Amino acid sequence: MLAIFSYNYFTQTANQIQELAINELQTNAEIEAYSIYNSLTNAISAITSNLLIIANSPSTMEGNISKIQTLLNFGLESTSNLTDGYYYLDSTGRLKTFTGIEKGQNANYRDIDLSYREYFQIPKQSKIPYISKVIDPNDNVPRMFISFPILKINQTGLLESQSQTNNNMTSFEGVIVASVAAKTLK
Repeated sequence: MLAIFSYNYFTQTANQIQELAINELQTNAEIEAYSIYNSLTNAISAITSNLLIIANSPSTMEGNISKIQTLLNFGLESTSNLTDGYYYLDSTGRLKTFTGIEKGQNANYRDIDLSYREYFQIPKQSKIPYISKVIDPNDNVPRMFISFPILKINQTGLLESQSQTNNNMTSFEGVIVASVAAKTLK
């Protein structure tokens, strides 16, 4: 009788210990996932802030390639722990400049047509920022892309008595894009 009681006691105690260990592991996993989520959210926030600033800068609105290049380089420098490139595509989807263009082999990518890519098409159509899923671009390095449309506000010249909402029209001038290599998301 004592053997059965001891067996039941130890089995019950072992089950309780196992349940506590599983709960502890689950709690630790949830805390770690939350921490990773917060880190990624903060990093993406920094990237989107850069993209917004670059897309709305006077240099970008004027299409000043050398100044846009400087802004892209600063953007990459400030988020280099996560991003591996910043790009400027014009309104037709042609790559006009990007970080690393100064390297000889990269100059061949200038003016490449990327108008078929979702990170160009979706902001062009929706006029809102876009975050892609991980895709394989031209260099076969899996990446996620975050893009912001460049929107220029044009005055239409309507009479003052007409509605203010009809007074301004935006035109799509291209996108500013940041790329995040999939390996940095792991």
